[in-house]
Amino acid sequence: MKFLGNQAKYYIKAIVPTSAWDNLAQPIQRFRKRAYSERFEFNPKGRCCEEVYVIRRRPPGGGLFSNVNHVLQGVEYSLIHGLIPVVDMENYWTTYSQKREFHGSKNAWNYFFDPVSEVDLKSLRSFQKVRYSRGDRINSDSVLSERSLSFILNPEVVEVYGAMMNKYIRLNTRTISIVNLVKEFIEWSPDTIGVSYRGTDYLELEPKGHARQPELLELNDALNEKVVTSPDSMMLVSTEDRGAKETLGKPFLGRVYKDFRDQDTLKKFISTKSNPSSQVINALGYLIEVILLSESRTLVCSIANGSAAAILFNENRFENPVIINKGIY
Repeated sequence: MKFLGNQAKYYIKAIVPTSAWDNLAQPIQRFRKRAYSERFEFNPKGRCCEEVYVIRRRPPGGGLFSNVNHVLQGVEYSLIHGLIPVVDMENYWTTYSQKREFHGSKNAWNYFFDPVSEVDLKSLRSFQKVRYSRGDRINSDSVLSERSLSFILNPEVVEVYGAMMNKYIRLNTRTISIVNLVKEFIEWSPDTIGVSYRGTDYLELEPKGHARQPELLELNDALNEKVVTSPDSMMLVSTEDRGAKETLGKPFLGRVYKDFRDQDTLKKFISTKSNPSSQVINALGYLIEVILLSESRTLVCSIANGSAAAILFNENRFENPVIINKGIY
């Protein structure tokens, strides 16, 4: 059970009787609760008296922007309690971690992002006080921990957390270089309608408490209305659902950016010395899409971690965005 991906877990849970699932899951849940509860360590030999907060997530974590949300929760917790945050996705692996270094690091957070503070994992032994975060939902009182992600519908909340996002969740220089190369490749224009759709797996799994995804027809109607008011804009369609991508983009072929998400194309922008895994390349492609969504003039989207990240990065600068809210499953 420990090594099941999130989607596999939801599928199995859907077909196994509830009583059997509960009996199977309880020992695992007790172990996880013990292993990934917040804990504190004191090192009397440490020279630094400040307290460090290690932001960790229970392996294998979640999708890229679910992990970003988790780190942002940790940053918020650190600010509230006066701690120095550091992200550990090296000892606590994620679905896109790999044994070999990528962009000079084995810490999966540093594959794409700058450290969230000047402290790194190697310097932890220099600190007297080290606190380890919970492995899931660091602060249940924070709106960031809500599975529904409904906070993105509140402009005031977006302004607060958007500023935090842009201050602490920063692309590293190598990722910025790749983003710029992709922009040149697709001939990027800020006059773009960004489209973000979670895809069919949520429609099938209906994970409890998560944002209900609209039918594709509803998203398509919203997009068509936006196109009428923006007849000259380019279009960026971000979705892992190939069928949805074709449906949304087909009527506007002359205005949809050429695809850069396939692995062969992305590898052209990555140093051959990096030798990334397919999971790392997929995560990088998704990250670039979300960054471009955040820089688009306007946005049409369902509610999911990727669209939420784009909205926070954008900090309320979209022109009349359309965020389809269908409640929760």
